[in-house]
Amino acid sequence: MERKTLVTTEQGKEVEIEYPEVLKVVEFTPLLDRIEEEQPELLSCLINLYEKIGVDNFADYINNLISIKKHEEEMLIITRFSWQKSIIEREFLKSIQESFAVTKVRIISQN
Repeated sequence: MERKTLVTTEQGKEVEIEYPEVLKVVEFTPLLDRIEEEQPELLSCLINLYEKIGVDNFADYINNLISIKKHEEEMLIITRFSWQKSIIEREFLKSIQESFAVTKVRIISQN
């Protein structure tokens, strides 16, 4: 049996999606909440970034990221959109490096 769900695109269009019952649909959770639960060792770095770039920039460009991963002095950031990747690279790369104490940051876009 197929399940159906109604989602709203970023453009405000409602789309019905069919998916098999074996898949579980989970509502998107802000990055800060996921980091607090799944990677608490990065929470202080994320809060430091929040303080550096401000509440609006954090909400618009960081808190809706797909994922961040850190290993030693390297970091991987996965964005939802290519425009988001470009803005982060242009505006926030230095703040990210300082906040997370990394020298290399790779940012990729999901689309």
